[in-house]
Amino acid sequence: MRHLYLLPLALACATSAHALDDVTVALAIPPAVHDGAPFAAAEELGLFKAQGLAVNVVVFQGAGALLPQVASKRVTFGFPVAEPVISSYFNGKNPLPVRYFYNGVPSQTLEYAVLADSPIKTLADLKDKKIGVGALTWGTLPNSRAALKVAGLSPGENVEFVAVGALGAGFQALRSKQVDALNFNNSWDDMLGREVTRFSWDSRVRAMRQLLLPMS
Repeated sequence: MRHLYLLPLALACATSAHALDDVTVALAIPPAVHDGAPFAAAEELGLFKAQGLAVNVVVFQGAGALLPQVASKRVTFGFPVAEPVISSYFNGKNPLPVRYFYNGVPSQTLEYAVLADSPIKTLADLKDKKIGVGALTWGTLPNSRAALKVAGLSPGENVEFVAVGALGAGFQALRSKQVDALNFNNSWDDMLGREVTRFSWDSRVRAMRQLLLPMS
């Protein structure tokens, strides 16, 4: 799951450093070790303060909820995945007035996880099953749907995404079998350890991401 920092176009053109003294960073998902540690370390070590920055981190329910906050300048920076911004350039849509300027997580971390005793072993086995995601506004959903289509499934027809909440709420939904699988990033699945079996996307979907993301 590639995350890239973005900011409003008007702010990108600003020349005054004083405008960045109070900085709000918007995240699309709750921070975990792989993406939250830099913020915690910088705050604890006084690195933000040393640069004259007062940094506030806020969390939204996915890129779909985060991006309007950046576009309307309610937050300084956003840290979503790239797909929603890319898709705004297609199908006659009005492109969002934001731009990417830094690739914060330059690798794919999204995967599927099922309980260790589940008969599900591949994406194709998810036919007629429910897949848990944090929220239906997550920016990862377009590529998650694409992965299922490559596997021969039809999202919304013979496989369903269900909002179960992030981290612990999602874990409990899987354990209680409210859903058959989770579509979380690998650092979250790490917390489940041997409780789950994990499998990633088809190589063809990963190749599509490699072709599309540099365009952002």
